[in-house]
Amino acid sequence: MVSTTVIKTPGLEQTTLERVEMQEAAPDPARRAKRVSFTTATTYVFPLEYGGSAVPKEHGPPIGLAKTHSHVECTTIKNVKSKRGRVRKFDHVERMLLLQQLASYSRKEVAMFCFDAIAIRRSRIETEDDDENEESNEDLAEREPKRRKTLQ
Repeated sequence: MVSTTVIKTPGLEQTTLERVEMQEAAPDPARRAKRVSFTTATTYVFPLEYGGSAVPKEHGPPIGLAKTHSHVECTTIKNVKSKRGRVRKFDHVERMLLLQQLASYSRKEVAMFCFDAIAIRRSRIETEDDDENEESNEDLAEREPKRRKTLQ
């Protein structure tokens, strides 16, 4: 059986792997050992774009991927050893330079992206503060005042 899986990888690529499930012949059909092996990898390369929905928590403009890929590459991975990589976050200066150099945005456009991101971050902080205030007010309203015993 051959199935196709789409794997989103950090950075600028999206990978599709085809896998083949192989079953060993076992004496008991209920105890068959299953193995999965990958045969090919298809890599879709997406250009860098402004990513308005992925606002970073700290500083700088958001970056993302374009809507359509620019290049497709298929490779056989039967005898390739897997390599572990590290994911690194770009700082705000790197994001600004990437948008200017790779995505061809002007300095003015990148500055506007930064102002938009600042407004979104402020709005998120205000919403968090409002939510915390509402929760604390609800907690106070739930508490009943203590009643004193009266002597008769």
